[in-house]
Amino acid sequence: MEDNNIFQNMLENVEGHKEDTDYLRKEGYSAGVEFSNNIMDMVILPDDSINTLQKKLHDYKINVLRMESYDIDTGNITISFEHEIDFNKLQLSNNDLCSFNEGFVAGILEVYTGRKYDVQLANNKDNNIQRFNGKRILAA
Repeated sequence: MEDNNIFQNMLENVEGHKEDTDYLRKEGYSAGVEFSNNIMDMVILPDDSINTLQKKLHDYKINVLRMESYDIDTGNITISFEHEIDFNKLQLSNNDLCSFNEGFVAGILEVYTGRKYDVQLANNKDNNIQRFNGKRILAA
């Protein structure tokens, strides 16, 4: 594993699109899908998936992830991220980061579950910790 921060590299690629929430969310989604497909071991038991995801996000210095709640009937989930990167080096606002992370979480959830998710920021009281609600989108 390389010592550099791949998440910081991803964010540096979107710096020119500040305040373009749709673009940032789309790029975050692509990054989440790419992370899941290329870094995660997708052949793991469901009970181990959150633990494995937490470890990989930490190992790659992306985030400390905590699953706060999961409704097995609806598939809805609440997770929190605590960032491990130095945002002083980036020219993104906290709102820009939230948009990117909404997409990032949605991409990871889709790869893991095979279902699309609508992920929205639940609160933003602390610049280093973000809480997200993911609602599974029902097939039409």
